[in-house]
Amino acid sequence: MSEAERQILPPDLEALIVDTLEKLDTAAIEARLNEDPIRIHLLALAGFLKAVRRLYVDGAVTLASEIREARQPVQDEELRRAVTRGIVNHAGAIVGTLRWWICVVGAALLFTAFLGGGVTAYVIGRFQVRALNQALTGQEAGNWLPLLRMNDLAAALQNCQPVPQPHGGQACAFTLWTQPPPPAAER
Repeated sequence: MSEAERQILPPDLEALIVDTLEKLDTAAIEARLNEDPIRIHLLALAGFLKAVRRLYVDGAVTLASEIREARQPVQDEELRRAVTRGIVNHAGAIVGTLRWWICVVGAALLFTAFLGGGVTAYVIGRFQVRALNQALTGQEAGNWLPLLRMNDLAAALQNCQPVPQPHGGQACAFTLWTQPPPPAAER
């Protein structure tokens, strides 16, 4: 680090950083001698502290350089180019932000549509179950529940045999288990 760069940091802060780095290096050497696994973390912390100091000093040097350049008189052509560059960069940032917002809004709308569909299906299903529960209550439900458990109604309706009706309409005859067959071992 050059003398000019050392002057950027306040002397007490630079002394603290140097002292801390020396202590970290000493602790890392002791950890290596004792085969302590914390050595890696001490070296990483020292590297991080050096990097932060370097970033701070580089940022300050760059800022000072930019301030010196800003104090010089500006030519009209340079000013026009700088304004044009600024507008182009700013417009690009706005377009990028708009693209990001469009994606966020689209995702939110898609999520809302799926959520609305799910809630609608749930509500319709609950009303249908309530209607079924209201239609079959008490003794009727007790009679039909075992039949529903023992039979595949969809398959039975596919295999139904038409029964002619004297007054019109349609009827169907099919077999329902009223008592399940015995297991294969009992036959």
